[in-house]
Amino acid sequence: MNTHLSHCYVLATGGTGGHIFPAQALAAYITEKGHRAVIISDIRFKNYPQSGQYETHFIDAASPSGNLVKKLKALVALSKGYLQAKKLLKELKPKAVIGFGGYPSFPTLYAARSLGIKTIMHEQNAVLGRVNRFMIRRAHALATSFPHVGRVPSIYRHKLVYTGNPTRTEILSHKQAPLPSLNEEDTIQLLITGGSQGSSIFSTLIPAAIEQLPKEIRQRLHVTQQCRQGEIAETDAFYKRIEVNATLAPFFTNIPELLTLSHLFIGRSGASTLAELTIIGRPSLLIPLPHAMDDHQTANATYLAQSNAAWIMPQSDLTAESLARLLAGILSKPNILMDAAKQAAKLGEPLATQRLFELIAG
Repeated sequence: MNTHLSHCYVLATGGTGGHIFPAQALAAYITEKGHRAVIISDIRFKNYPQSGQYETHFIDAASPSGNLVKKLKALVALSKGYLQAKKLLKELKPKAVIGFGGYPSFPTLYAARSLGIKTIMHEQNAVLGRVNRFMIRRAHALATSFPHVGRVPSIYRHKLVYTGNPTRTEILSHKQAPLPSLNEEDTIQLLITGGSQGSSIFSTLIPAAIEQLPKEIRQRLHVTQQCRQGEIAETDAFYKRIEVNATLAPFFTNIPELLTLSHLFIGRSGASTLAELTIIGRPSLLIPLPHAMDDHQTANATYLAQSNAAWIMPQSDLTAESLARLLAGILSKPNILMDAAKQAAKLGEPLATQRLFELIAG
């Protein structure tokens, strides 16, 4: 327990994993330091693991995207959320409010500024998100996960503070784990995820690409793959037919351990995923989500690829043949994987949570 005066900190976050996971990591750190962490989000927050572990309040919010009716409904919801957040902040009297992006963070951030409360924002991606873009002129500082962030107006660049992306302690306990041995007789461990909801294209194209790999590579593979529940049986049958050992599930609760055991990760390039890959130090083949806002997943992946820690394959270019060629080139040369693992580990920021706390507590 911290012997200094205890403070309350409010964490305002959107309702999806990319915003929630770093907020939860910071909440854990704040609590560990003997302070009070309060999360304000929308109802979607309840769907995520450990959502009941922290004091949480839900407010109205909606995205002002779509037609005029949807925009008007969103405006009403955000206005209600602002009044709800303002009432909460008056009761909580936080030392600071930190926003993690996403539309549910907007009412709380706006209410905090109207009450004169210190306001910090955190951007998980390599491109500034819409809420953070709108609120940056009102915030005291903007913490970033990447050294360079796009779409930040030049007049506000002095507000940027590079901290890295807060990451859960389960990942930190595996930081810079050595890449498993990969001699000629060793099993090659592939870990494949398709984001929080999985991706059907992964369940079809990736197995088809693996089928085209040279037999000497294919017979050494063990594939651990996230699949949608309705696709598991068919994908499993395919792997059995091509004689590849595979473990399939709609969700894995032990990702830190699976990453540590893997030789190569294949998946999307969300900010939390990349933070975990770089802290543990694992090479990756990244297929950015094609419809991500402002194409931020491509910007995230590019940062790793430019450091030779990852390979990027746009989904529009993805075919079984092109993926098989790339995989064969990577998996046939263990030194390539070793070098990429070392480069990934150099990019990791295990002190990100601590740095972010120091920024909001200062």
